[in-house]
Amino acid sequence: MDKTVLTTVGQRIKYFRERKDWDQTQLWKAIGMKQSRLSKVENDKGQLYYWELERIAFYTEVPLCCFDTLRYTVWVQSKHDYTLRSVQSASAPMNPPMQGSGQHMHP
Repeated sequence: MDKTVLTTVGQRIKYFRERKDWDQTQLWKAIGMKQSRLSKVENDKGQLYYWELERIAFYTEVPLCCFDTLRYTVWVQSKHDYTLRSVQSASAPMNPPMQGSGQHMHP
């Protein structure tokens, strides 16, 4: 299997759910969501509340940052092999913090 990039939250939810060998029923019951809503989210036709994403991360047993599409890329090699990489967007360059501002830069 060639490496695949999971670019959307829905793709990532589906991948991590299937990686755990769960079907949609098991996940939506665990997080307290309707099946139709989970299906829409996995197909990128619905949005999540943050608390729902926290529960999905908890029940799929992956760090919450795995669902952060702005900061991290998920590369999938196989069902049980993925790589999480930090992303720096060329359209949003990181500016150094102002001296004495108390701001911190994170790579």
